Amino acid sequence: MRRRYLTNDAFKPLPEPTGDMDVQQLENMSAMSDMMKGNVSAMIPNMLSMAWVSYFFSGFVLVKLPFPLTDAFKPMLQRGIALSALDCSYVSSLRGILSTFLACVAFFCCARP
Repeated sequence: MRRRYLTNDAFKPLPEPTGDMDVQQLENMSAMSDMMKGNVSAMIPNMLSMAWVSYFFSGFVLVKLPFPLTDAFKPMLQRGIALSALDCSYVSSLRGILSTFLACVAFFCCARP
């Protein structure tokens, strides 16, 4: 059963694209503007929540990662924290929210209408 799936179904050749369909999609400006509106409507809540977290929780340590990191990750993970002796495995609130947003991209895509 597995061999039949891999030889017949999984690796069958893709159909040849037609040139007419690509031109029609590029000429449909309303569809392109609808896509752009959908992307902007998804970006605005993210930008507002990042600004809110940055304003109210600037300088807070959110979480300690359970694995060690090198010093190269310190500027990326500890933005807004002015402690030079803090271990690199501590993450600031702004970077924690950013990491959470990046981890939940599939959820945000499914939640949009």
